[in-house]
Amino acid sequence: MSEFFRDYLEYSGGNETPAFFNRWSGIGMVGAWLSRQVYTQFGRSKLHTNQYIMLLGSAGTKKNTAINTAKDLIKAAGYSSIAAEKTSKEKFLMDLSEGMESSEKNMGNMLDENLWGQGTTTDFKEIWIAKGEFNDFFGNNILEFVSMLGELWDFEGLYPVRVKNGKSFIIPNPTISILGGNTQTAFASAFPPEAVGQGFFSRVIAVYAKPTGVKVTWPKTPAEGETAEFVQRLTAIKEACIGQISFEESAKNLVDKIYKAWQPIPDIRFDSYSNRRLAHLIKVSMIHAATRCSMVITEEDVVRANTVLHHAEFFMPEAYGEFGNARVSVQTHKIMTILDDSTGLTTAELWGKMQSDFDKIDNFVTCLSGMSHAGKIQTHGDKVYPVRKVVQEISSDMLDYSYLTKQELR
Repeated sequence: MSEFFRDYLEYSGGNETPAFFNRWSGIGMVGAWLSRQVYTQFGRSKLHTNQYIMLLGSAGTKKNTAINTAKDLIKAAGYSSIAAEKTSKEKFLMDLSEGMESSEKNMGNMLDENLWGQGTTTDFKEIWIAKGEFNDFFGNNILEFVSMLGELWDFEGLYPVRVKNGKSFIIPNPTISILGGNTQTAFASAFPPEAVGQGFFSRVIAVYAKPTGVKVTWPKTPAEGETAEFVQRLTAIKEACIGQISFEESAKNLVDKIYKAWQPIPDIRFDSYSNRRLAHLIKVSMIHAATRCSMVITEEDVVRANTVLHHAEFFMPEAYGEFGNARVSVQTHKIMTILDDSTGLTTAELWGKMQSDFDKIDNFVTCLSGMSHAGKIQTHGDKVYPVRKVVQEISSDMLDYSYLTKQELR
């Protein structure tokens, strides 16, 4: 059988959606599909395939299309643990618990059973948040909600909950997966800059892509046979992959080599992400092995996982835009967006588009000067241009750029 994600890109293509968004949507879909059914031992804890993935890009980058394609496919395969379109923290936990209401006495009994080995540790409750407009998913108090999601990313055991109406719940091994979409502007408006260093963001893989620039008047609609084939493949994956996934010794050595050689993203906003990069690599390696219906991770699985992670990490600073950077981060991001969508603008033309964002022109000039010194913009003749980030392929046995499509590398 041919490689799963290569086929998935073909299945989800034929439209204006960036291939890299489709790839990571497929990765998130398989991770949610397997949920807690498989694991790998990681010290005293276990890692599962659930992922927190955020697709970030300007409006019109077809994030919704990528997410909905994955969501429709997994629903066709029989997956139903998908979160509501909009909810509150309390309602989310109640939905996750699926009505496992208990009194305080029963809660204590369940905790005792777990402590003394009388309860089951294999029970779990799962839910997949798949939302193209991620911020719209939350009700009030988004910061408290995402803080809880950060805690639940790798939670093991019984999670006790008391909601505002006084009811109590026990959620055994809550397992959350996220595939969300956001523009950089909406992302920055939803979270204060200091939130980027919190636990939730260290668990998020931020995936950035620009619009493809391709105009597709009549997007491809997958034939019933294509969808049925992928449903069969997902079913085969779930039937074959149960329990502990192991590593070939050579794959284990390669993970060790990657972990020790990996250079942190040169952006202070991703310091907390760096602490969990190894866990992300293992999770994505598990997913690649599972798509082969294998319970053994090979070197090739690790190389492919490292390649897609490395490529995402290269553009993570662009994914976050100016979020969490500077006092004028909103203005800086808007300038970069305007320049990205142009073929260069004069300073006067740029001021015409930005004058409502600055109280006086001196502050605008100071902002441009700072952006120039930071290497974000450059001038040629009388025009201002963005400094574009170019992918530089690194010759290494830890990466395989041929695994990515030409569109992804462009």
